[in-house]
Amino acid sequence: MTVTSAERPQDTTGEIDDGEPTPAPAWYRPRGRRADLLAYAVYLVAAVYVLSRLWLHVHHRALGSNPHDQSFAEWMYADQANALVHLRNPFFATGQNAPLGINLMGNVATQLVSWVFAPVTLLAGPAVTFAAVTTLNLAATASAWYHVMSRHLVRRRPSLSARRSSTCHLHSARCWS
Repeated sequence: MTVTSAERPQDTTGEIDDGEPTPAPAWYRPRGRRADLLAYAVYLVAAVYVLSRLWLHVHHRALGSNPHDQSFAEWMYADQANALVHLRNPFFATGQNAPLGINLMGNVATQLVSWVFAPVTLLAGPAVTFAAVTTLNLAATASAWYHVMSRHLVRRRPSLSARRSSTCHLHSARCWS
């Protein structure tokens, strides 16, 4: 017995409902999710390893190539946590260029990270926040490249992992003294 489209029930979008679930689009189907999770975990462990000397002495280490960026980032983390706790304007601070203050709108990316990590800053201090943000930044960068490359450039993940491990942030290891 053949069923015509006129006899099949239709949903509100006008598509034919034959009782079988509609397959997900190809871009949405999980492919190798375990391999992806393993790669992300490896990148996180690698980031912790690269920054292990910082984590061992988190309150006494500074960037070897540019310590001023680290000190400004830590000041920003502390200032923004203070602004959130005391409900003051987070886009202006008098802690620098006193008594006039400075406009912090030039560093809005740092402000968003500061707000997200404010609990860490309040509990452990801005040095721990800096170390955590830097570690997650390294891991997220490698993970994002892995994600893009595994979806668009290579067909086999093992070849991608072998290629990626040979070029994964080697320059970052020399930044810590």
